[in-house]
Amino acid sequence: MTNLFFVTEARFVRVDKHTVYSIDGSFSNYLWARYLESFDEIIVFARVKNDPNYKGNKEYLASSVRVRFHDCPYYIGLFDFLKNYRKIQSLISRELVNRKFIYLFRVPGFISNIFTKELWRQNIPYGLEVVGDPWEVFAPGTIKHPLRPLLRILNFYLLKLQVRRAAAVLYVTKSQLQKRYPTNRGVFTTHASNVMLNNESYSLTPKIYKEKGEYIIISVGSLEQLYKAPDLVLKTIKSLNISGVNAKLIWLGDGKYFNDLIELSVSLGINDKVNFVGNVSKELVVNYLDESDLFLMASRTEGIPRALIEAMARGLPCVGTNVGGIPELLNKENLVKVDDISTLAKRITVLLKNENEYNIAAGRNWEFSKNFENSILQMRRKGFYDFLIGNAKFNAYTSFNKN
Repeated sequence: MTNLFFVTEARFVRVDKHTVYSIDGSFSNYLWARYLESFDEIIVFARVKNDPNYKGNKEYLASSVRVRFHDCPYYIGLFDFLKNYRKIQSLISRELVNRKFIYLFRVPGFISNIFTKELWRQNIPYGLEVVGDPWEVFAPGTIKHPLRPLLRILNFYLLKLQVRRAAAVLYVTKSQLQKRYPTNRGVFTTHASNVMLNNESYSLTPKIYKEKGEYIIISVGSLEQLYKAPDLVLKTIKSLNISGVNAKLIWLGDGKYFNDLIELSVSLGINDKVNFVGNVSKELVVNYLDESDLFLMASRTEGIPRALIEAMARGLPCVGTNVGGIPELLNKENLVKVDDISTLAKRITVLLKNENEYNIAAGRNWEFSKNFENSILQMRRKGFYDFLIGNAKFNAYTSFNKN
């Protein structure tokens, strides 16, 4: 049996002994299928809250016969994490370190910071999936917390150390995260986005420009934090309408700032131009993309944004900020600096008012998105998983013989 022990900062809900749902759908059985091609069983260690009355979306189901959960105490935010720190640390050191497991951490994350220290102490190898950059996650304007500057520096150096000590690393970017968080020489590395595109993900053709009385701009992202800059997007929509571009925003995603952002749209006088839809199914995401004219990703921090690649696969022209892996996806003309409302509005205006620019961007994005077809990326992932399996067996053998 080859068992994967997977550690993530994602949050889940347990309905009963055997039924666990992903809260936002990112870690459903659809995702686990990629790992189960290489591993016999997955044990997931993550934040899980109990709610027997929870009515989960069947698409968000995260447990199965081959995927079980070892529940981490549930917390939200730094102070809640600190209250549970000793409990989590005790649980890890007492129950969860076993050389029979292959350890894989999706980082950055508070839980991984505790867990990897215990593996270092016992000289047990592990792999990493580096999906984000704490230097950007805790940058000014991303979160409202008095300890933000300290968290930025601390998590930045912790991730650098985790990567340096890893047996193998998979990055979601082609080069951006690698530059900031390099491995030691000779360590196995590869890159593969966590996006999964199949034939149904692609539109038959790119979008074709149509002059319209009202243009629909779409953004997708969690509203649990302000990483996706929804406040900036609202101000950009106002700027567009003031300048004579009749633009409406559709935002897909939910979180604690949902009502605050509705109030902001009212205070900006654009509530009739904004539709915060909340979380929707994958099918509805595609429908909303197909009904839109342009995709906007004004993020303050990113890895490789799945939503942006999905929009590109539907043939939409896209505008994004120059952070994380976004510059690896879009051409320079459609990249702007973080929090630059003026330039953002100008670039959107150029695309929505210029047929040639619009069609070139749409066609280019549609073609480029084919680099993320799942069968191509899964070959890289399998090489990564195979290395972890081989490395773990070697280390288990040498440890056994030392004893």
